[in-house]
Amino acid sequence: MPDTPTNLTAQAVADVFARVRCGYPLLALDTPEERRWVDALSAAADAEGYSVTTWSAADKGFNMVGHLRALRDDPPSRTLVLLFDAGPYLTNPTRARLLREALPGLAERQSAALLIAHRTPLPSSLESDAATVDLPQPGSEELTEDLRAAAAAAGRDAPDEALTTRLVNAARGLTRESARRAFTLALSDSAGGDDPLAAVVNEKRRLVSGGDLLEFRGLDESADAVGGLQNLKEWLAKRAAAFSPEAAARGVPAPRGVLLLGVQGCGKSLTARVAARILGFPLVRLDVAALLASEQGESEKNLRRALASVAAIAPAVLWLDELEKGFAGAVGEGGASEAAVRRMTGTLLTWMEDRPAPVFVAATANSVDALPPELLRRGRFDELFFIDLPNEYERRDILRVHLTRGGQDPTGFDVEELAEAAEGHSGAELAQAVTTALIDAHTDGRTPTQADLKRAIEETVPLSVTMEDQIFALREWCRTRTRPATPDSRVLRMMDQERRRGGDAEGEAGPDGPAWGRLAAGGQTRAAITEFLAAKDGATFPTLCEALAPYAPVAGPLALALKAHPTSVVWAGLDETFAAEIARLVENRRVYLHPADADDHPPGTAPKLPIFQDDGDEATPPDGPHWRPVVLKTLPRPGAPAEFARLTRVRLAKK
Repeated sequence: MPDTPTNLTAQAVADVFARVRCGYPLLALDTPEERRWVDALSAAADAEGYSVTTWSAADKGFNMVGHLRALRDDPPSRTLVLLFDAGPYLTNPTRARLLREALPGLAERQSAALLIAHRTPLPSSLESDAATVDLPQPGSEELTEDLRAAAAAAGRDAPDEALTTRLVNAARGLTRESARRAFTLALSDSAGGDDPLAAVVNEKRRLVSGGDLLEFRGLDESADAVGGLQNLKEWLAKRAAAFSPEAAARGVPAPRGVLLLGVQGCGKSLTARVAARILGFPLVRLDVAALLASEQGESEKNLRRALASVAAIAPAVLWLDELEKGFAGAVGEGGASEAAVRRMTGTLLTWMEDRPAPVFVAATANSVDALPPELLRRGRFDELFFIDLPNEYERRDILRVHLTRGGQDPTGFDVEELAEAAEGHSGAELAQAVTTALIDAHTDGRTPTQADLKRAIEETVPLSVTMEDQIFALREWCRTRTRPATPDSRVLRMMDQERRRGGDAEGEAGPDGPAWGRLAAGGQTRAAITEFLAAKDGATFPTLCEALAPYAPVAGPLALALKAHPTSVVWAGLDETFAAEIARLVENRRVYLHPADADDHPPGTAPKLPIFQDDGDEATPPDGPHWRPVVLKTLPRPGAPAEFARLTRVRLAKK
């Protein structure tokens, strides 16, 4: 983190006086805040033994030629002569020449002409004589002072220390006058209300322009807008604390960013927006498509300009949406070649490694195949999170969020049943199902019912079905390479069991029987399977089938085999629906297959097939149908081969 801007302001003023004493007669003070320069220089002038005079074209009777001639013929001693917006007037050769002739006399008397303007170019004849000194942005102490003044003016108590830190961080990058106005607006009852932080960020979004490359977003989404993802939310909350002055004083480095990988429609972009809210920083979205230009070198220049603009308003959150679309080496739009995209990627990587400003990068990606490895390594991002398809608990939260947004009371619906029916659906698909139910009910002139929602869910073909192979490959890649954004569903299930009437965390029997039995009796076979396996810490197929047989058909003509090796049968003699439930649970990583011994199974229950034991010697399975004994569990086996992650239903030929 940089030094406090208050010290930097004092350093800039000290730099001006040091240069004047060393014989610099012409200084260009570049800033949009001329009043801050004047106040700071005037406050320090007495201590430095200097006087300050000002020239402005708005002064009555102003004659620049006459003033410059007097400055040349009778230069003052130890004086700072401030000239406001003089650049356009100095394009006149006579005025520029008079100023050049005045410079030697000013240097002899330790005086200087100070040109105060913002990004005003000087004539070429004066460029070699002028030294540019930038006024830093207002610092934390100045902004804190302005915040307290705004609170007093609004008749409110000063915000507490935590909120003050977040408001001051949110206002960084604004001029001091703009920050004063933003604080005043945020603390007013009509604008800020109960959320002054969002008001400051929204005002900053209106005041700062990013051109066509950057899109400034308001903090419109709260953390409650994201269902589940507790691991990721907690991680972001810790990073927010790391941006505090206390953390900087202890030497805690500013967090760099997070890369969100995951299945389409599962909330990556929404989470990136929520990250800005949790951190309390402005959110800036970089439009990657707008970076690409047809002229050679322009794409990289566009990227550098955009990154410089983000750094100027830091701290901020830079949102790079669908990173693989712009930085994966594909041919760009508008004639941009693959080489140009590689150069842009190099520019981005260098900036991410060396950026001095506290810019938190929130990037999202649906695919990792084409992303360069150097983009994924630690140092560029603090962490890589995988956002998977929502589990049953997250689906409940998501449904509640969207029912509330649709003006419905979630307590009027059986959200647990809907979440169970929506297994394999993404958050976007759940949101669309709620929308469909609302529209259908409105068309019929009535309020939506449980049946409307369940029908909308069942009629939606989820992406996990239509793009099964691609999603499976992504999930397998992320399983051992990224951090899950969601807590282990086994822990959540145990907590849920503790809350159930009559059963404890191990699924013991209550007045109405064990938890898995009550679920099975209620027709929730899939939930009953996971509850039974969790309570028993795993079971063989015969044990599971015997337990659930009183509640649902379990016996039938089908077998389950490994999808990667259809001749490897894990069990046979299963009902079609029951087999489909187990296959889906395995594919959704709620149930895992663990290799077992044939002796672990009850005598006389094994399929009439040759046995192939997984003894760890990497033996090759036989070509024909064979039995691979397994145990079903709710926790994964470390190092389990990918072939155990998907099952297919087969029908064995009768001999």
